Amino acid sequence: MSIRAPKPELLHGNSVVALGVTTAREVLGRPVTLSRQRAELMRLAGGRAAVATIHPSGVLRMRHEGARASVQRARRRS
Repeated sequence: MSIRAPKPELLHGNSVVALGVTTAREVLGRPVTLSRQRAELMRLAGGRAAVATIHPSGVLRMRHEGARASVQRARRRS
């Protein structure tokens, strides 16, 4: 099953927060690099403000991967 980000013309409101690179790419209609553009105010067609940021599930994965890496480093030292 594929999940698609909403098209900008279907979004309502004065501003859009795109959670994750896939949604940001779809909403902005161009490639997005979150490491460079995260929290940068961008404009959509029609003048609406848009901000792209990391998806919450990505943050949770980072924490999990960081914890896993810490355990692996500790095991190598022992």
